[in-house]
Amino acid sequence: NDEAAEESFQKAIAVDPGFVSTYNNLGTVLEAQGRFGDAIRVYQKGLQADANQPRLHFNLGIAYERLGKVAEAREEYEAALRLKPGWADALNNLGVILHRQGDVRAAERNLRQALRAEPRNARALNNLGVVLGAAGRADEAQQAYREAMKADPRYAQASSNLASLLEDAGRWSEALDELRRLLQLEPANVDARIRLGAIYAMLENWDEAVKHLQAVLAADPANTRALLALASVFRRGARTDEAMACYE
Repeated sequence: NDEAAEESFQKAIAVDPGFVSTYNNLGTVLEAQGRFGDAIRVYQKGLQADANQPRLHFNLGIAYERLGKVAEAREEYEAALRLKPGWADALNNLGVILHRQGDVRAAERNLRQALRAEPRNARALNNLGVVLGAAGRADEAQQAYREAMKADPRYAQASSNLASLLEDAGRWSEALDELRRLLQLEPANVDARIRLGAIYAMLENWDEAVKHLQAVLAADPANTRALLALASVFRRGARTDEAMACYE
């Protein structure tokens, strides 16, 4: 278990403080427990032992990112890349950070560099889609999401992002297909069911809209989004009493 692993790695560090891979292992265990501050301190100690370890810089960047420390995360990803140029995972993470900081061009450049190193890196393809979509380049973004799904057919986030673009474009039939695929990947995905309900309501397919929204409420009776959406469906379908019951 995590506690036993943590104790084992702590003992290993005490025996040989210069064995840097142990710091990576211990930090990973701490992150898995949500102890990102502790993980940061462990990675920093590892870098004090040997500052030329790209994996330590990379993992430190991830821990900083989880705590919302974007500038610090960027510094660590850049440090990792100075030590290991062309590392796809670090380029991908740096691209995400640059996009969050508003540097769209640099974000796209880093993500494309990641894909030159690993053309089938599904995460980088998905993140490229996010950057392109935010820049208003919807067709390119859709292609990036589709490539991500080809690289990893079970990558639910890419499926969700592609469905969002299709919804924004009013391509309802394709959006329905993608959301149904998303539900096959994640049957408990509440957001996908609510979005399906909304599209079916827009197409005036009341029965399907009600089915998906009621499925959400069966699992979570207090889900406000689903309740409001269901009330709207009932109103539009002239089922006033059932609509009013949603507000009770």
